[in-house]
Amino acid sequence: MSYPQQPGQAPDHRYHPGQPPYQQSPGPPQYQQQFPGPPPYQQQFQQNSDWQPYQQLPGHQDPGWQQPGYQHPVAANRNAHPGWAARILFWSALIIGHVPILVMMPILHSRPVPTVFEFYSIVTYGVAGVKVLLLVVAMLVVKGTTWPRRAIGAGLLFLISLYGLVVPRLIAQLLMSTSADISSTIRIQGHLGAVHLVVMLTGTLIAWNVVRNRAWWTHLVAAGIAVIAAGLMTLFQLVPRWIQAPVSLPLILGDLCVLGLTFAGLGLLHLLGAGAGTGTGVGAGRASRA
Repeated sequence: MSYPQQPGQAPDHRYHPGQPPYQQSPGPPQYQQQFPGPPPYQQQFQQNSDWQPYQQLPGHQDPGWQQPGYQHPVAANRNAHPGWAARILFWSALIIGHVPILVMMPILHSRPVPTVFEFYSIVTYGVAGVKVLLLVVAMLVVKGTTWPRRAIGAGLLFLISLYGLVVPRLIAQLLMSTSADISSTIRIQGHLGAVHLVVMLTGTLIAWNVVRNRAWWTHLVAAGIAVIAAGLMTLFQLVPRWIQAPVSLPLILGDLCVLGLTFAGLGLLHLLGAGAGTGTGVGAGRASRA
C-alpha cells in the first residue's frame, strides 16, 4: 500500500503497514557498483594536485617522531652555536669596556694633573665607541637566530651604551652643582653608580639572551646577576675604611669583580639556556633552515 503520488512530487519512501521491512541488498552501494575505484571527486583532486598517499620509499628513513631520539628542529636549534666570531667580538667588547678603570685609574691617582684627566676622558669616550661597535657587530653575526632578534639585541646594546655615556655624567654634574658637601656628593655618586651598573649589566645580558633565543625567565636571572655584581662593587668601596689602601684600589678590585661576575653570568645563562624547555619557538626553527 502506498499513498498516491502527485505529478512533480518526490516518491514516498516511508514505510507503510503491509509493506515488507526494508532490507539492504548485499554487496557494495550502488554508486560503487557504477563507479569502481575512488569516487570521482577524489580522482579529480589527485589529478589536479601533487597530493599522493603516504608511502615509504625504498631506502628512505623517516625523520619523524617514529625514529628513536628524534628532536624537533626548533628544539635542536635551541642549543645552536652562535659562532666563534660573535662570541669573540662580544667577549672582547666586555673586556675593552673595563680598560679605562683597570689601566687608566692607577695612572690618574698617581699623577693627578689636568692633562691626565683630559686624557682619561678621551680614552673613556674612545673605548666606549669601540665597545659599542664591537657589541653591535657581535649581535649581527650571531648564528642560529632571526634578524628581528639580531636587531633587537643590537638596538638594546646601543641604548645601554648611550645610557652609560650620558646619564652618569649628567647626574654627577648636577650633584656637583647643587650640593656643597663634597663627601655626601661622592657617597651619593657611589650609590648611583651601583644603580647604573645594574641597568647596564642587566641590559647587556638580556640583549645576549634575546639574540640567543632563550626563555623569558633567563632575563630575571640576568637581573639577579647584575644586582649581585652591584652589591659586591659597593662592598669593595668600603675597603679604604678598613685598611690603609690607595683610593684607586677599591675601584680596580670592584671592576675586576664585576668583569668576573659578567663572564660567570654568561656561563650560567649558557647552562640554563641549554636545559630542557628553554627554546623560544618557531623563529629559531626558521633560522635553522635558512
